[in-house]
Amino acid sequence: MRDSGVKVILGLRADGNSAKNARLDGFEVLSVSEAAKKADIIHILIPDQHQRSVYEKDIKPAMTPGKSLMFSHGFNIRFKLIAPRKAST
Repeated sequence: MRDSGVKVILGLRADGNSAKNARLDGFEVLSVSEAAKKADIIHILIPDQHQRSVYEKDIKPAMTPGKSLMFSHGFNIRFKLIAPRKAST
């Protein structure tokens, strides 16, 4: 996406190897909550068992009108473990 001109922000744990590698690759790395506040599109790419707690703590408070929420795997949505707000029209 970055190569296509989209500004990509990664929300990662500051002390993790992924954050270090992402910075070395030139990505902007923020905490998940800060990235969610800045982003227009939030794409959750973490293991299913962690999605609910990360969503509730870090992403849900940042889900203001006009933002989009995406999942690469639908387990938590399918089984209603995560219930995003309804889209506004």
